[in-house]
Amino acid sequence: MADNNETETKTQPPPPVSRALELSPASLKPAPRGGATLTQAPNGDVFLIGGANRDALSFGDVYCLDLASKSWSYVRPAGGSLSPRSGHSAVAFGHQLVVFGGLDASRGAVLNDVQVFDTETKRWWTPRVDADADSRDRPTPRNAHAAIRLARDRMLVFGGSSPFVGAMDDLFVLHIPVEDDAHDAPSPGASTPWRWERIETTERPAARELHAACWLPGAPRRICFVGGRGRDGALCDDVAVLDVARWTWTLQRPPNAPQCWQRCAHRPPNAPQCWQRCAHVAAIVDRQLVSVGGWDGAEISADAWVLSAALDSDVGTWEPRALEDATKRDRVERFGHCGCVVRLPAQDHEPEEQQQQHEETVEAPDKETRRRGQQQQQHALLVFGGMNADRDLQDLVVIAPAALAL
Repeated sequence: MADNNETETKTQPPPPVSRALELSPASLKPAPRGGATLTQAPNGDVFLIGGANRDALSFGDVYCLDLASKSWSYVRPAGGSLSPRSGHSAVAFGHQLVVFGGLDASRGAVLNDVQVFDTETKRWWTPRVDADADSRDRPTPRNAHAAIRLARDRMLVFGGSSPFVGAMDDLFVLHIPVEDDAHDAPSPGASTPWRWERIETTERPAARELHAACWLPGAPRRICFVGGRGRDGALCDDVAVLDVARWTWTLQRPPNAPQCWQRCAHRPPNAPQCWQRCAHVAAIVDRQLVSVGGWDGAEISADAWVLSAALDSDVGTWEPRALEDATKRDRVERFGHCGCVVRLPAQDHEPEEQQQQHEETVEAPDKETRRRGQQQQQHALLVFGGMNADRDLQDLVVIAPAALAL
C-alpha cells in the first residue's frame, strides 16, 4: 500500500477476465462432482482429488490435468489409496499434496485424518502424526474447512463443520517436518513425527463452514477468509483477516450493509452480494480478490466478483464483472466447485505486467529464492466443476489477468 507522502499514485490493474477452458478433443473427463480439491504440483500438473455427486456417492480418485495439452488423465496410484471423501483440503508441499479431513456421505463418516499423495511416484502414504499430543491440539473430524500453507513448513486449518457439531471457529497448525529441504517436501521416512498445534486467539470471527482462504497481496503475514455459512445457517457478510505473525483477527464488512440483510430473501438495493457467499471459490488474481459462484442465500450464482478497493482498507466495493466472450456455457451457476491459482504454461510473448508471484511464494518467504524462477510466469485462477439445481458439473473455467491472452 502506498505511503501517504508518495506523490505517485498506484493504479489498480484492470479486472481479470473469465472464460471456459476448452479441453483437447481426445481428453477424458473426471466424473461430474462437487466438494473436490484442485492443487498444482511444482512441475505444473494440476491434480483433482475426491469429491462427491448429488447422489451422495463420494470419490477417492485422482485425476491429473496437463495445462499445456489441455487434457485430463486418470491417475492409478502405484501404492496406497484414499478413502472416498468430499469437503476435504489438499495443500501442496513441494511435490507432496497434504490431504486433511472431509466427509464420506455414503457412510456418514466425518474425517480428521492426514493423507499424502506423492505426485512424482503417484503413491499415497500416511504420515506419522504425534500420538502423544493433547487431544485438544488435534482438530476434530470436519469437512468444508479452509486450509492454507504457512511459512516454515506448516499448514493452517480454520473452521469447517460436521453433522454432529455444526460450524466451527477453531484454528489449528500442522507442523510438517521437511528433512529434504532441497525438494521442499516431506517424505515417508521422516524421523520426526508431524504435530498438530491448537492456536488460541483473544478474539475470533464467527464459526463458519464453506468459506475460502487466500493470502493478501503484498502482505506476507495476512490471510483473508472470505464468506462462509454460520451455525445458524446465516451466510457470513465479512472478510476475516488473520495476522499469522501476531495471531490476531480483523473483521472487514461492506459499508452501509445491515447486519441482518444476509438473512433476507430479498437483498437491499446495492448490497454487495459477494460478501454473502458460501461454497464459492476465492483467490488473488493480478493483485485483486476474485470470488466465483457459490450460494448467496437466495440462489446459486454464476457470477464472478472483484474487490477493487485496497484489501487492507476498511472501505471496499465489490463490483460485478462481465465475462469476456461470455456464452451460456461460461455463465453456468455453480456451488461446491473447487479451484486454485495455477502457473500457466510459458507464452512466446509475455505481457509487460507480470502477475505477483503466486500464493505459495508469498506465504513462505523463506523459500523465495528457491522459487524465484517461477516469478516470470503468468498465474490464473482455475475452477473445476461443482453443482447446480440441474446437474453436477465437470467443466473448467480460467480467470486470468486482462493482459494475458488465453
